[in-house]
Amino acid sequence: MNLIVYTNDGCASLLVDQVGDVLGVDENDFESVPATLQGSARELIRGAYKLDGRLLLVLDTEKVIETTKGSSIEDGSILSGVIISNK
Repeated sequence: MNLIVYTNDGCASLLVDQVGDVLGVDENDFESVPATLQGSARELIRGAYKLDGRLLLVLDTEKVIETTKGSSIEDGSILSGVIISNK
């Protein structure tokens, strides 16, 4: 499944496994990137929201597109297993 995002440079398509529920979050609950998040994924996350029983990570789509521009990520390992959201 593809998720279309709009950037300053135009549209981009992100390949995703699934799209979950659309959630409303309180901006006051936004926190910095968790210290436990390590590796290349840490550089691509803006911050997080703590939800009931899970963590919602906010993806920096501009940085993802910049990082992957001109390349192909075939194994999906950059954000494997991460619940993400475009803020």
